[in-house]
Formats: sequence, structure tokens, C-alpha cells
Amino acid sequence: MKGNKKTWIAIAIIVSIVLIGIFLYQKNRKKYEEVAQQIQELAIKDPSLPRGIRNNNPGNIRISNNDWKGKVPKDLNTDKKFEQFTELKYGVRAMTVLIRNWIKKGTANTIEKVVNRFAPPSENNSLNYVQLVSQWTGIPKDQILDIDKETMKKLVLAMARKENGGGHIKESHFEEAWQLV
Repeated sequence: MKGNKKTWIAIAIIVSIVLIGIFLYQKNRKKYEEVAQQIQELAIKDPSLPRGIRNNNPGNIRISNNDWKGKVPKDLNTDKKFEQFTELKYGVRAMTVLIRNWIKKGTANTIEKVVNRFAPPSENNSLNYVQLVSQWTGIPKDQILDIDKETMKKLVLAMARKENGGGHIKESHFEEAWQLV
């Protein structure tokens, strides 16, 4: 009898955990659906906003299997080419983490290398992009980059400016994202 009671308690606990998991999944799914709807409405209401801003993705990061914080799930992403984020801070964070990781690994550790990887010459005027980012940051295009906060701020803000035009991403956006890195 005692063994039977323990089995029922274990089953009740497992069922409770499963039900809580289903509830949390549905709750988060609803949140993502609402965000996807807001992104669609913003695109309709103000299509003049740059795509990266409408998607809360100022780096115009392409859709991937990366599990970014604040990422809208693929099946709810209305862009189908670029990632969408629930809030701008998550898009700025993703851009920061991506670039910082390249610098840390040494795979792209100068402005020239970062830009050529981020915005390939086959798709962009990367020479112009490199010149502008170097000018806006005050960092020579071939200087090895640090991953300290100030360097990353200059780099991310300059690249977001190039991707979306000026005035959309401010230092305060970077500061908020940096807290999440």
C-alpha cells in the first residue's frame, strides 16, 4: 500500500510539472504572437521606418538557429529573412554579442574584417561601409579591436547607423543591451 501511495504521489508531481510547462509555453507563445502582431502593425503603419528598426534588429541579423534572448520564434517571424526581436534592446544585444564573439575569436578583429563579415562585399558596398564606420568611431580600419564597453559601443552604434540611418539607435539603447551581455 505504501509503495502504491508513493507511486501516485510521483505521478501527481509529474503531471503537475507537465501542466505547468504547458501553461508557461502557451503564455510565452501568446506573448510572441502579440509581438509579431505589433511588428506587422508597425510595418503597415510606418513602412518608412528602416527594416532593422521595425524588426527591433538594428544589425539586420539574418534568421538563424541561434537562440538569441528576446528572439521572436521562426514560425512567428513575419519578415522571413531577418531576425525579429521582442524589444530593441535584444536586437542591439544580439548584434553586440555576435561582433564581440568574432573579435574574441580573432576571426574578425578589425573594423575592416568585422564589416566584411557582417556585410559581405557580394551584397554591400563594404568599402564605403568600412570607411564610414572607421570615420564615425575614430578607429583605424585595420586596428585590432578591443572588446571593452567603449569600443563595442562605438562600433555597434556606427554599424547600426550605417544599417538603418542616423537617429534610431542611441547610446541609451546600447547601455540597456550591454547590461544583458
